[in-house]
This record gives sequence, structure tokens and C-alpha cells, in this order.
Amino acid sequence: MRIYLRLSIILLIVSATAFPTWAGSFDDYHNFILLNAVEDKKFEAITELTPDILRESNNILGDAPGTFLVMVSNQGRRSKLLVQNARVKIDDQTQVPLLLINQFATFREGTERATQSQGKNIHVHVGLRFHLDFGQVVPASAGGDFEVIADPKRPLQFTVKPIGKAQMYLVTKPLPNIAPQKATKLVIGENFETKYFNGRYKLSDDGRRTGELSLTVDEKDNVTGTFFSDRDGEKYEVSGKVGTPKHALSFSVKLPRTEQTFSGHLFTGTGKFLAGTSMIQGRPAAFIAERIEE
Repeated sequence: MRIYLRLSIILLIVSATAFPTWAGSFDDYHNFILLNAVEDKKFEAITELTPDILRESNNILGDAPGTFLVMVSNQGRRSKLLVQNARVKIDDQTQVPLLLINQFATFREGTERATQSQGKNIHVHVGLRFHLDFGQVVPASAGGDFEVIADPKRPLQFTVKPIGKAQMYLVTKPLPNIAPQKATKLVIGENFETKYFNGRYKLSDDGRRTGELSLTVDEKDNVTGTFFSDRDGEKYEVSGKVGTPKHALSFSVKLPRTEQTFSGHLFTGTGKFLAGTSMIQGRPAAFIAERIEE
């Protein structure tokens, strides 16, 4: 079985399992950005996604192929989707159309990045529905938030329509200034300064937990920041203190039912890595955090 993707006027044939994983600026559109953009009417509200819209709005972001949709589910959660028109070749004589969801994320209420559901490379055939909160293709009996409807005049085309109270918006151009501010390359001087701790890090704890750690040190060497967990997308508060020597640091991450503590040292040669040990519920482990320099 093969799937055909229509990109502009080019018909590409690729294996059903050969779709790449797209990232880039799509990842920058978190829940609060979607909320504000919808309220400020920065996206175009549409009642249906037609073949013409799919063709004309492909790759709006420039680095993530597909039509960029924002939806509000029947449960009131906001979702972002990259979708394309595709075809499945059943045999030499038969093709059937489908909506390919390159990737999507439905956010939990009141959170910035935590997701209710997410997925990639999902095929929604004509006559079926997609449930944004479940993250699954469903039959009509299971409800859903949008459906793929056959075009009676064009057998290989379809229209996508929201269901019930679900709302659909088309992103017609990228939003400006939503990417995280790029960090300047850190230059370590002859004498170590506590401000060298400031910045964002990709943290790996015991090879089990990962996320993005942001640290800020004030004039009294108090540490504040946040930790975004890769596991659940939740944001957790960070607090701590610079120790002795000056490149030593202790901080804690306040989790819902416990607190995890970290003690480590920043590399004094480059400031690129923060490494040491962590402790959660009496269990010690090693951690390393690599500075994010973009």
C-alpha cells in the first residue's frame, strides 16, 4: 500500500511509514499563544477545510509542511495541527483519499505546554472522525471534533468540517516574535561570576527524566527558575542558592507531591554543562544539564 501526498502541484509517492518527523516553529505555538491569538482574531475562522485551502495554505511556517490549523475541541481545549491531502493506493486501479495529520497536540486547560493528547502521522479516511481530546480516529458513534467528508464530484477530494461546538481556525501567516529569545554565547572570564549560571539548559536526570531548565541568579546569589518536563509538559517552579565555591549550585524542583533536589557544579572552562547529583524520595541519582545556545 502506498500513500500519495499532494504538495503544491507535485504528487509525491511515499511509503505509508516513511513520513518524516517535523519540528521547528510549530513547536513554538504553545497553549497560551493559541488562546491569545484566537481571542485577538489573528487566525482566520473557517467552517470547512476545502481542497483549495489545503493546496493554497501548505507550508505556511516554512519549515513544517502541511496546512496549519488551530482548533477548539468540544471540551473547550485548544489544539494545533499540521494536515495534508493524501491518497492510499489499494491496487493498480484503486486509490482512496485521506487526511494526513502530520502532527498535532491538544493542550490541557490552564497549562502552557502540557498536552491532553498528541500524535504524528495519523490517517483519517473519508467517512471517519477525529477526536482531539482522545487523540484518536473514531466512528460517528464516538462523537469527535471534525469529520472528513467525501466530495461527490471529485472522487479523490474531500472536505473537513468541525463537529458540534468545535471551532476551526486557519493560520494564514506565522505569528511574529513567538520563538524563545536566543541566548548569546557565554564567554567565561578569568574570574568566575555567578551570573554565568543564568540561561536555559537541557536537563537529563538519571537517564529517566528530561526537560528544559531555566535558571536566574540575583545579586544575593538566590536562584529562581522553571523546569518544563518532557514527560508531561508541565511547568514546575525552581528555587535554590549558589554555594561555595562560586561554581557550585543547589536547587530544588517543586513537584505536585514531592520535591526533587539537585546539587552540582558548572563547568568553569566553558560554562556549557552543569553536572552533579539529584535526590528524589530518598533515591540518589546523577544529572547533567547542557546549556542551550541558539
